[in-house]
Amino acid sequence: MSERAVHMSGMDYRPDIDGLRAVAVLGVVAFHLELIGGGFAGVDIFFVISGYLITRILVTELAAGTFNVRSLIRFYERRIRRIIPALLAMAIVTTALSYLFLFPSELTAYGRSLQSLALFISNYNFQGETGYFDGAAEEKPLLHTWSLAVEEQYYLAFPLLLWLVWRWKGQRAALGVIAVVGIASAAYSEVLVRSSQDAAFFSTPARIWELLTGAILVLLHSRLPSQRFVRESLTAAGACLIAWTYLAYSPDTEFPGASAMIPVFGSALLIAGGAKGPTLISQALTARPLVWIGLISYSVYLWHWPMIVFAKYRYGPLLEQYAAVATVTLFASSLLAGYLSWRFIEQPFRKTNPRQRWQGVFAIQAAATALILTGGALLSNSGGIPNRWPREVLAVLNPASEAPARPLPACQSDPAFKYFTVCNSDVRQKAGAQGVLLWGDSHAAMLQSAVAQAVPKDQIFYSVFSPGCPPLLGVTLTNRRSRSESCRQQNAEIRDYVAKNRPRISTVVLAARWAYYVQGTPMPYETARKVMLGDGDAEASPTALRSMLTDTVQSILQHADRVIILAPIPEFDRSVPVAMARALAWNQPYNPAKPRETVIKRQERTLKVLKQIGLLDPQRITIASPLPYFCDEQICRPADDLSRPLFKDNNHLNWLGIERVQPLLDTLLRQPHGAQAGRAEN
Repeated sequence: MSERAVHMSGMDYRPDIDGLRAVAVLGVVAFHLELIGGGFAGVDIFFVISGYLITRILVTELAAGTFNVRSLIRFYERRIRRIIPALLAMAIVTTALSYLFLFPSELTAYGRSLQSLALFISNYNFQGETGYFDGAAEEKPLLHTWSLAVEEQYYLAFPLLLWLVWRWKGQRAALGVIAVVGIASAAYSEVLVRSSQDAAFFSTPARIWELLTGAILVLLHSRLPSQRFVRESLTAAGACLIAWTYLAYSPDTEFPGASAMIPVFGSALLIAGGAKGPTLISQALTARPLVWIGLISYSVYLWHWPMIVFAKYRYGPLLEQYAAVATVTLFASSLLAGYLSWRFIEQPFRKTNPRQRWQGVFAIQAAATALILTGGALLSNSGGIPNRWPREVLAVLNPASEAPARPLPACQSDPAFKYFTVCNSDVRQKAGAQGVLLWGDSHAAMLQSAVAQAVPKDQIFYSVFSPGCPPLLGVTLTNRRSRSESCRQQNAEIRDYVAKNRPRISTVVLAARWAYYVQGTPMPYETARKVMLGDGDAEASPTALRSMLTDTVQSILQHADRVIILAPIPEFDRSVPVAMARALAWNQPYNPAKPRETVIKRQERTLKVLKQIGLLDPQRITIASPLPYFCDEQICRPADDLSRPLFKDNNHLNWLGIERVQPLLDTLLRQPHGAQAGRAEN
């Protein structure tokens, strides 16, 4: 292949690619408006398009032998003109709205996200804060900038590396290096998604292969098919793959990894099939409405997510009441905002002014970075500027601020086992000393201090927990393959620790969000992923819980005197303190109480299994329910008589809630073995 074989007809404009951009951005917007489950893969389509178009620009000059340092500067100058003005405008407006609407903790987090935006590391900031599909994501107005960060990190390195390799060995070497890096990135994505789906989703190294797929298409341009039948077949197949992704995928799909290959390869087939002439599909993509949306797609992407976030945050009950109208309005508003941004911000700044030197453009970039960084630093270090809100709103958001602190008594990590925290460790030296182990997921973590207080002073307290990991031997969680593997390994090590540990662990307390794992679904307005015990069959999940929990309890009782299993606490549809604070701040309707019958219906399959487990050995197994501490015969209340929330979200107790169940824990851990054993209160 000659050095000039990659020349692409003078950089001919391809309207079908703008049409494909429209497909991408419409998919993302539709996903965020909960219209289609797999629209999030529109970002992957964008990645392929970006890799293709950027490489086409670079390779045209490289093949002509005119690429030099000045070319590199021009490249970055064009990127600044393309990206920064609209991004800066969106950041300024979003910051103003965040100041008006976000509560203190959320505004502090927003400040951090603003700083990461300025440095184009948003992907890593959000990787550390939340998952893309988690409920907390809906309170992060800049979450969508993670993909811009991935692209900008790619743009910083790729042109220089491509130039160096091209100068070293030419086009063949460039193709070979890109192919090797792309394969390595795809393999890394598949490996990483098994251990941490959030890390794989946001990671640049796990996403680079998607951009490089577009780059490879450019370098293989001369070898792309020209026969009409073949090109028609390619574009038809590509369209089917993207349609399948949009319709069949959901937030529960393990993504990216191998699952990302379908939309990526679908995009590549569409680009390749239309490279040397029109096809039926590529001509459909050149329809004027699609091309128009494709032209404004960057601005639509920038503005749609903050609009959705603030609309839901401020007017949530109204949007739920008029869901269809709200969806249409937000969809149309996203397109309108995108057009206005494209027309009055993008277009003027993209026009090259002969009088403006590249140094001026870079200076503007530096000033914008400094402005966003400064604003983010002020917000992240301000404590969220709480004086914006009335005292009663702040009291609801932080109801336990005046509650007496209950620190863990003399606790430290166990050098013999990295997962464990050990309290009252000085008791280890006493003859005949025994211990109590608290084991579970985040519901165990929230009870750690309360259980520590309940453990008799002559006993050691051990705690071990991992969010999203139920304390079950051989656990399998559908839609969380990677989590299942790490949970199984950790739980097996905990079992071995109980068997071998001296002083002896005499009592094991198991706590978890049992109903969530059995039902397989989060609460209605909680957008966490679906997860289910077993093979994904909703009818079989109670059987899976019974089997796994039986094995776990019987294994424990080979070495311990008794097992206490805490039944589920009530779960509510929304984050209780945030919903109560919004109701107070904006006079929105909100009744925090929930019918007891509804709570029991969510738990009934779980409670049935727990009762069966208690009957295996009634003298050594205690099943205890915290439900009576929150519910009477009719109603379950997430707030106390002073209208202070007892929950810190929709399913985790705050300190006031934990104070409610402290008497139950005291009774369980200080009573003689066998008393009230096997009892499940509901």
